[in-house]
Amino acid sequence: MTTYHHLKHVVLILAVILVASTVPLASGDKKLSPTDVISKHLESIGPPEQRARVTTTKLSGTCSLMVKEGGAGQAEGQAMMTSKGDMNMIQLTFTTGDPAVWVKFDITGFKYGEKNKTDISYTTSFLSPTGKVLWTQPEPAVEQSESFYPKRYVAAQMGLNLLPNTRPGEYTIVLTVKDLIGNQSVESKHTFEVQ
Repeated sequence: MTTYHHLKHVVLILAVILVASTVPLASGDKKLSPTDVISKHLESIGPPEQRARVTTTKLSGTCSLMVKEGGAGQAEGQAMMTSKGDMNMIQLTFTTGDPAVWVKFDITGFKYGEKNKTDISYTTSFLSPTGKVLWTQPEPAVEQSESFYPKRYVAAQMGLNLLPNTRPGEYTIVLTVKDLIGNQSVESKHTFEVQ
């Protein structure tokens, strides 16, 4: 009976050795380069011919906005990114937080006076989906300065709190910029959606 018991142990040890010898061990010497990782990822998506046929991409998920400059606030919402060829579109829809619109822009293309003087003013207006003016900045914001080096741009911003009864739709912000030294003005319109 002892011989049978020893024979059983020997067979079990031989079976473990046989299985262990057929399982490849992970080698620490073989590291993947970044190119290898990207290649393996692309292979997992599909063959090159199939990937080449894809020209449009659409992603969606959640987003969060934290305002830290010119005020404070936070909003949560949905994000959608779409691309076709070299064209890209990003849409952010915020469903929580303070109902406000924040706009930052750079003004360029103005003329310089003596000592690189600039004299820029701008006003903003808020239009309804039908084009009716809902609000206009009462006084233009003014940027007058002189500097040793000419300014490449003038940074500007504005914030607008939306009323609780603002109806859903596509609204427009109209920006009117005047360059008093260059005797020129420009108007640009930018839409956003309230849902």
